This record gives sequence, structure tokens and C-alpha cells, in this order.
Amino acid sequence: MTTQHQLITGSTRLFGVIGDPVEQVPAPSMMNSLFARLGIDAVLVPVHVRPARLAAVVRGLQSTENVDGLLITVPHKRAVWDWPTSPTAALSDGANAMRCARDDRWLADNFDGEGFVRGLHAAGHEPQGRHVWLVGAGGAGSAIAVSLLSVPNSRSAIGTSTGCTRLPNGSQHTSRDASTASQAPWPRTSR
Repeated sequence: MTTQHQLITGSTRLFGVIGDPVEQVPAPSMMNSLFARLGIDAVLVPVHVRPARLAAVVRGLQSTENVDGLLITVPHKRAVWDWPTSPTAALSDGANAMRCARDDRWLADNFDGEGFVRGLHAAGHEPQGRHVWLVGAGGAGSAIAVSLLSVPNSRSAIGTSTGCTRLPNGSQHTSRDASTASQAPWPRTSR
């Protein structure tokens, strides 16, 4: 495996990925390779933060002049509510990123759902007017549900292990579990 090292200078922009633990997170290697390939003077570093120290660490990082953003991973996705959140993060009940806006205010956001829907489009799968059976409504699943529900004319059902979930729009939906997914009232696709 070839390791590509990027020169860190006094003008290098910093990003962090905050979690507990962070050893398993692939974002630093992926993003740093991308930064290097695109010639962007930035680096993403892992930041291992216990839940009890999250607020102090985030406030400290935000108070620096060269930190431009933070990725948020387990178990902190729902713990960043002390900061303003985007509508997507608020509806999905979790954030996976915090960024500094041009006016120096920080905003918690969630891009899991938007990324998923963009991936569907890129692969030639248009969710508009389609029925979607989404199994799971955890952090990423909730964000995907929010994005799918914002697609015109889509119909999304969210299945959870408890059989019932609250949709991001606040309505309650009784759903089938994965064992009854074959009974869904719309065509299934198989691999």
C-alpha cells in the first residue's frame, strides 16, 4: 500500500471527525487522499471524545480560527443540539456534520439522506413516484427517510424492529418488519 503524505503548513485548514471510538472510521484516510489529489490544503483528523467531554471539545475546536468543519459519528449524532441545526438534522433527529458558515456561526447538519438520494439518481434509480421500503430508522435511516419524503410523489414506509415508527413529519406509521417485507403492496426487486 502506498502512503501519500501531504505537507501541513501554517495555512492548512483543519477538519475533525468526532466519535467514541474513532479507530474504525475510514473518513480521515478517504478525505485526506481526496484533499491531496485535488490540491486542497486541508487535513481531516480523528478526534476521540467521550460523551461527557463533547460540548467542551466542540466549543474548543469551534473557537479556533483554522477549523472549518467537524464530522460527527457514534455516539454523538444526537448530542449536538446545543448548536443550531438544519431542517434535515432536526427532522432526522441527528447530525453527522457541523460546519462554520460565512458569518462564523456553526450549523449542525445531516447529509446521509441527501447523499443516498444523489446516489440513487447517479445509479439511474429515480425515487420520484416510487414506493420505497426502508428498513431501519436509526441515524442514517432517519436521514434517508427525510430525504426520500422530500422527493415529489414518493411513498416511503419505514420498518423498524419494533414494528412502528414515528415518521420525520411527526405522523405515526405502523410498519411490517423485515420478515413480512415480501407482503408489501408494491413490486419488489430481487438481486
